[in-house]
Amino acid sequence: MSDKILPNRPPALLVDDYPDVLIGIGAFLEAAGFDVVRAASGDEALARLSSGQRFTLLVTDYAMPGLNGVDLTRQALEQFPDLKALIITGFPSDAGLFDRPSNVALLAKPFRRATLMQALRSLFPAGQLNLPASSGRAN
Repeated sequence: MSDKILPNRPPALLVDDYPDVLIGIGAFLEAAGFDVVRAASGDEALARLSSGQRFTLLVTDYAMPGLNGVDLTRQALEQFPDLKALIITGFPSDAGLFDRPSNVALLAKPFRRATLMQALRSLFPAGQLNLPASSGRAN
């Protein structure tokens, strides 16, 4: 679980306040070919985004203490309009999610790895990333 970006792998920023989710979803993203940098809060994620390190993908939980996933994503996209973003939530009908930017994908928990891969494919043009099909369940 390294925060050092490897060459030829698109960098992804994963944000969640639960360490087990950072490990599990991080492993899914790594298996999909991403280099994953993990952040335990929206504020930590903003610091990572402001560090000069470039990211291809932002995957964030919605319900976190402090800065929620929609607010984090909105701020990230203001700085980096080409950033692809996916919000993961256990509360898919929460009214705050309907206020997310239109180009931000939403994935409801629990989900299978294949569903995550499908959500990622929807964010990137065909051929931009080589994402494997897979199974498995993330909670």
